[in-house]
Amino acid sequence: MKKKDITILLVDDEQDILEIVGYNLEQEGYQIITASDGKEAVAKAKKHLPQLIIMDVMMPEMDGIELIRKARLVSPALVPIVMTGYATLETARAAVKEGAYDYVLKPFSPRELVTRVR
Repeated sequence: MKKKDITILLVDDEQDILEIVGYNLEQEGYQIITASDGKEAVAKAKKHLPQLIIMDVMMPEMDGIELIRKARLVSPALVPIVMTGYATLETARAAVKEGAYDYVLKPFSPRELVTRVR
């Protein structure tokens, strides 16, 4: 699959993160869809069926752990989910236990995240 055929759903309540990370991923050739909270992310995941979801663990209305559960209802194990956040080891373990593929601690370099996506 070519990068231009890969859609990534980027979910974060911080607009700067959406813009910076989205820009870097687009520069690599990926198609980017953004959401600023969990509720919006569920709707966009159902509509666009992304090949990867990158989401923050701490968001209003629905945190990343709950969003993983809901995303798994849309697509049980097919979509890899990468969590990001200022978290403890316990939070990272909980995210992986719920089905996250990877956990990237904030602050992170957008280039580091792009490298992990590749």
